[in-house]
Amino acid sequence: MNLKKIITYLSLSITITLIYCNQKKNTNNKDSFNEKLTNNNKLIPKHIKKIPHFTNSCYASSALSLFIPIFKENMNFNKLKIKKTKPLNGNDLITNSFIKIIDEMYDKNNNSLRIKDGTIKDFFDAFKNKYPFFDNSQQHDSQEFLSYLINTLQESNSLISINDELNSYDDLKPIDILKKWNNFKLRSSEIIKNFWGLFLSKIQCPKCKKKHYSYQNFIFYMSPVVMNKIEDCLNNFEEKEILTDSNKWYCTDCKDFRNAITTTKVIEYPKNLFLYLKRFNLISKEKITKEIKVKPLLKLKNINNKEFTFKLLGAIIHYGSIRGGHYVVCIYDKSINQWILVDDIGDSKIISEKEALDKISNNGYLLFYNKLK
Repeated sequence: MNLKKIITYLSLSITITLIYCNQKKNTNNKDSFNEKLTNNNKLIPKHIKKIPHFTNSCYASSALSLFIPIFKENMNFNKLKIKKTKPLNGNDLITNSFIKIIDEMYDKNNNSLRIKDGTIKDFFDAFKNKYPFFDNSQQHDSQEFLSYLINTLQESNSLISINDELNSYDDLKPIDILKKWNNFKLRSSEIIKNFWGLFLSKIQCPKCKKKHYSYQNFIFYMSPVVMNKIEDCLNNFEEKEILTDSNKWYCTDCKDFRNAITTTKVIEYPKNLFLYLKRFNLISKEKITKEIKVKPLLKLKNINNKEFTFKLLGAIIHYGSIRGGHYVVCIYDKSINQWILVDDIGDSKIISEKEALDKISNNGYLLFYNKLK
C-alpha cells in the first residue's frame, strides 16, 4: 500500500471514529437528560395532574390547578357534595362535577398523569350552561373564571344570605364590626370562612361632616403593579372617590344631595388571600409588564392594627399581551416542599424557589397567600 492510500485510510478511520464518539456522546447526553426528566417527574406528587387542554382553555385549567390544592388543603370537600334527593340546579351540577375532578386528582390508586377528558368535559358543560358567556373558544380572564367558580360553590352550600348580614352592619362603627364578622363566619359556609375578607366603605358629607358606614365582602384583593412596595400598598390602602353629578349622596342631616367623599379600606383579610395584580389596562388595551418584587412572606395588619403573616403558596402567571397569551401556574407543594410549574400544554416540572419568585415577579397575575397560624 503506497503512502497516499495509507493517509487516505487513516483519515477515513479517524473520521469514522470521531463520528462514532460524537454519536455516543450525544446518546449519553440524551440518556442523561431523559434520566433527569424521569427523576424530576418521579418527584412530582401523583395529585399534580395535567388538566386536558381544550381550545383556549388555559384560563380555566390554570385557575383549577391553583385552586384545587388550596381547596383540598383547607376544606372538608366531602361536605360539599350535593345529594340527589332534590332536583339539581346549575350551582349543584357545577359543584358535583368540580368535586369529581378533586376525587380523581387525589385518588391514591390513580397513576395517570392527567385528568380524564370526560371528567373535565362534564365540568365545563355544567359551567358553561350556567354561564354561557364562557361557551366559546375565546381566551377569557382566569381571575374572572375563578371568581365565578368560588361564588358558585358558596351559593350551592350556604343557607345564609350574605347581603342580609352585611346590610345589618350599616352605620355600625368599624371598631364594633370585627366581632360580628367573626361570629358570622363561625356559622357560615366553609367558603366564607376560608376565602372572604371585609371592606369598609365610609361616606362623609363635606358640609355637616355626617358619616355613613357600609361593608362589603371580597375574595380578590386588587393591587396596582408597583415595583417594591406591595406590602406597604396593602397596609396603607385607602381608596378615595368624590361622588358627583348623578352619583351625589343624599345626606339625611342636610336633607340635600352632596358631593360626598367615599373612602374604602380593608377591615379584615381572609385566611386565604388572592392578590390580583392589575396588569391589564382595559382603557389603553395594554398589559403592564413592569417587574414587581414578590416576597415569599407578607405582613399585613387588620383595622385593629393586629399583624398577620401570609406565606406565598402559588400564582397564576400570564405570558403574552392583553389580546392573547398563555396562562401557567407556579404552586408550592407541601408534600415535597418544592415549587412546581404546571402547564396544560407542557410537562409539569420542579423548579427552585428563586426561579418561581422570578417568574411571579416578572409575569405574576394572581398570587395566592395563606395566613400562617
